[in-house]
Amino acid sequence: MGAVRDHARRSGGALPRQAVGLRARASYSNSGYLPLGYLIEKITGGSYEKFVRENIFTPLGMRDSGYDSNSTVIAHRAAGYTLGKDGLENAGFVHMTILFSAGSLYSTTEDLLKWEQGLFGAKLLSAGSKASTRN
Repeated sequence: MGAVRDHARRSGGALPRQAVGLRARASYSNSGYLPLGYLIEKITGGSYEKFVRENIFTPLGMRDSGYDSNSTVIAHRAAGYTLGKDGLENAGFVHMTILFSAGSLYSTTEDLLKWEQGLFGAKLLSAGSKASTRN
């Protein structure tokens, strides 16, 4: 479970102080997606996984993208490597539920092209929504 979700559940739904005003600066960090995932779950009453599947992957035909799982066999999934003292070795285990909305998704280059076309081709965002992001 994500740290932001845990905090919010312990505090009756309040976001941690660090999550308030995230838009105040323009530096990129995957951790900014933690409060987004929590808010999606809080607002929709469903899981983040279900939301991205039903609102992004399925409408855009992204059949080779999803919420990663350590138990589900995913065809053609790549394995990670790291540089050890004697060269390459298998990367360490990371339980995908820890990453939550900050890194739990997998995809292919073909599906990422569908994402880009959907995002900029008005399949996901209205013209008004896109215009409001350009401030």
